[in-house]
Formats: sequence, structure tokens, C-alpha cells
Amino acid sequence: MTYLHDNGFTPITLKELNQIWQHKQSMPAKPIVLTFDDGDQGVYQYAYPILQKHGFHFVLFVITRWTTVHTAFYMEKADILDMLRSGLVEVGSHTRNHVNVLKAFPLRTLWEVCISRSDIRRLLNYDATSFCFPSGGHNKIAITALRICGYTMATTTAGGLVDVKQSHYLLKRIKIDGADRLQDFISKVTVPPGQ
Repeated sequence: MTYLHDNGFTPITLKELNQIWQHKQSMPAKPIVLTFDDGDQGVYQYAYPILQKHGFHFVLFVITRWTTVHTAFYMEKADILDMLRSGLVEVGSHTRNHVNVLKAFPLRTLWEVCISRSDIRRLLNYDATSFCFPSGGHNKIAITALRICGYTMATTTAGGLVDVKQSHYLLKRIKIDGADRLQDFISKVTVPPGQ
């Protein structure tokens, strides 16, 4: 995060990216979207203080079943609300039960996609417009469900950069692994456009 800060990167949320692509907000010189899947405690305990120190925006995709209870692994509702108060985080859905929608029956897919957005609204008083496909699994039924339920963007596990011309429901990402060294991280975030 210090590298991003010192080298002029501007972390933005997917809501902000959507606004940029609709020409309602200007594009920073070096935008980057930082995403965290699942809603595990490590994001709140370790990543959030560092992101907050730099004033970095980020996206948290939560499995809504686990935001109602405190476990050893997942953060609780109060933790997410604390981050929301900072104005730095966008909360998105990762389904209610971390279901790979590619393997689910169509009605289950629709239910998981819609009920998780409803959960976020009810629990956090927040309008989630972004979705992350668990395990990257997606199909036409899932994308239709996203549209029906009011999402505007969704991420996959496919590697690569995003482009306004691609489907906003099939956004690629660059995976940063815990074993990556700083030079690995730098190489991943400084990929020239078009590659």
C-alpha cells in the first residue's frame, strides 16, 4: 500500500468506476480497485488500518450469512459498519452462502443473488450494487439475475485488466497472493494497458 501511495495510484471503488464509465466522474491518472472477498476478520484487523492510514477506497464482498454472527473467521456487522462510517469502503455481495452459481439451480442462483443484496440493505442500511462470483463461477442465468436484482457490476476470478467495453458483469481482476513479494506485486499492478 505504501508503494501505491508513493507512486501516485488512486484506489477507487466499483461504484466510482461505474460513475467514471458513465462520464459522471473524472478518471484519476492511475486508478486501481482493491477488492477483498468473503468478509474475513483479517480485512478489518490488518488491511483496514493500513487502507485507512492512506485514505484508500476499497471494495469488500461479504457472504451475508456470516455478517449476522461473530465467528473466529468472519467479521461481524459492527466491524463492517465501522468501516462504512469511514466512507472508504464499498460493500458488495458474495451471495448469502458462498454458492458457486455455475453449479446451482436457476432459482437458487436468483435467490442467492437477490437475498444477499436485500441482506446488505437490511443489516447495514447500504445499497450494494456490486457482486463477486464465488469461485468465479458464472453463466447467463446469473448475469440475468444480477440485472433483475439491481446490480451494476460484478467481478470474476479471470485474470486481467478491466475495460469499459467489456461486460460490466464479468470484470477481470489481478490476484495478489499472500506469498507475492513486493516486486511481484509491483509487476502485477504496473501492467501496461492492452496486456
